[in-house]
Amino acid sequence: ESVESTKKVLGQQVHKTIIGDREADIYEELALVPDSSTDLLIRSSSDRKLYGSDKRLVETIAETPVSVEYDLKIENNRKRKSRIAKMELRYREVKIKRPDAKVYSHLPEYIELTVIETKEKRETCPSNETPVCWRLYTTHEIGNAKDAMQCIGWYKDRWIIEELFRVLKTEGLKVESAQLGTGDALKK
Repeated sequence: ESVESTKKVLGQQVHKTIIGDREADIYEELALVPDSSTDLLIRSSSDRKLYGSDKRLVETIAETPVSVEYDLKIENNRKRKSRIAKMELRYREVKIKRPDAKVYSHLPEYIELTVIETKEKRETCPSNETPVCWRLYTTHEIGNAKDAMQCIGWYKDRWIIEELFRVLKTEGLKVESAQLGTGDALKK
């Protein structure tokens, strides 16, 4: 109802993109959520089977020609050393096969998506690290490398939101430790 109210207030169709990390790579979501006003941008968590092919997702995207190479600044953190990574961008349309389990039988046999892969070239990755690699599913129309780069930018910006919530919940404001489950706690 709130979405419908928003549409009326704005006087136009609201279009949203749901951006999710690997935990959102759920076949039901990929099959049922997208509609005329909702797109998905989800990081792949597994090497899914493809419909009508003996190949899987990772092999198929690896065989896809590089569309563009670009530099990505990687900040130093617990897992990564700072550097300028040389990245390769690939994208292509795929048909993800429905999982075989009976619980999925009510869902479509396959879903059509575009997979975008951005992967660090081994030459810029320290030997003790795994190269940066994101495989993203999207229902957005990807007509060129610029469209694919825009999706990568949206996914990258998602991390800013993750950091904000981390600071709010467990670090800076420690909202989770406030245990605001009762009226008295809220009054305090």
